[in-house]
Amino acid sequence: MSETRSSEPPSTSSNPQMSENRSLEPGAGRYPRAARITRKADFDRVLREGAAARDPLLKVAALPNEAGVTRLGVAVSRKAARGSVERNRLKRRLREAFRLERGRLPPGLDLVVIPLTAPGEEPPFPAVRESLVRLAHKAAERVRARAGAARPAPAPPSLPPSSAFPPLPPSPPLSPSPPPACDGDPREEGVP
Repeated sequence: MSETRSSEPPSTSSNPQMSENRSLEPGAGRYPRAARITRKADFDRVLREGAAARDPLLKVAALPNEAGVTRLGVAVSRKAARGSVERNRLKRRLREAFRLERGRLPPGLDLVVIPLTAPGEEPPFPAVRESLVRLAHKAAERVRARAGAARPAPAPPSLPPSSAFPPLPPSPPLSPSPPPACDGDPREEGVP
């Protein structure tokens, strides 16, 4: 039997993997660009202004974003992995943990994840997934606590009215007098 193929593209309504709106939903099976932190300025802002939580496997820094979508950035130092192959493997594992656990992560955060394992040491993947979820929630709580504690600075105390201070005595008149004489330092003679 021969199959006939349609020249029409597949419908996005019948194929949930191809729907753009669906790709941002947790557990959609994708890691779309909208769920990534790609700019260095965003990484720096999260690490500088965000709240962090850590355990023996990971450090997670979190900061609320305006997009309302939880985004992930992964930073793997050369100390954490011997070579680029190992660093990229760590990054892939962390991105996969994020993709699988996105539904359990707090919404609307930028997360920067830094692995803390020694070079050559590879923790079990289920432990990485649980650590990511637990630390993301802990960092989110710290962000909320910091935002609740941030209050406007109190106004500086106002000065009492000038009538509360007694008037100053008049200063003596200035008389033109010659400058004081030098104590014999030859470097100062003749210097105005």
